[in-house]
Formats: sequence, C-alpha cells, structure tokens
Amino acid sequence: MSEDHREYSVSGRVEFHLSGGVTKVGIWTGGRLLVCIDTEAIPPELRAIGTWLALNLSTKDGWRVEGRGQPVAVYEEWLRNNPV
Repeated sequence: MSEDHREYSVSGRVEFHLSGGVTKVGIWTGGRLLVCIDTEAIPPELRAIGTWLALNLSTKDGWRVEGRGQPVAVYEEWLRNNPV
C-alpha cells in the first residue's frame, strides 16, 4: 500500500435513513461522529436501525461495509447518557 493510500477499520452503528438513499452511521472517534453511507452499499439484512457494521474507510474508495460489526461499549454508554 502506498503512503498516499490508507485504510482504517472501525465499527459503526446504523442511526437513521435519509430520503435519497443515504444512511447515517455513527462511529466513535473520541466522540460521536455521524457519517453518510449510500444505503445501497449496506446489505439489506444489516440496514435496521441499531445494527452494528464492520466498516472500512479507504482514502481511495471511501466507506465500505464489510459485514456485521461489534458493539463499541463507549459509544453505547454515550447513547444511554445522551438520549435523542
């Protein structure tokens, strides 16, 4: 992998869907960050609100869903303490 191309793996939680085919997914980066992922890029069985996703962020290709992810305890605690 070249120095110009980097990849990061992270778990994200499906938070809500927007009209126009976009899904907001929450990730923990020392705080809650909502990112936009094309809904079509998420397999139908993983689109339910609250589902954890295994994500890969590539500086070349953007976000890619790799399957079901593992819950992030600090993120879930933040959600309990900050109801929407």
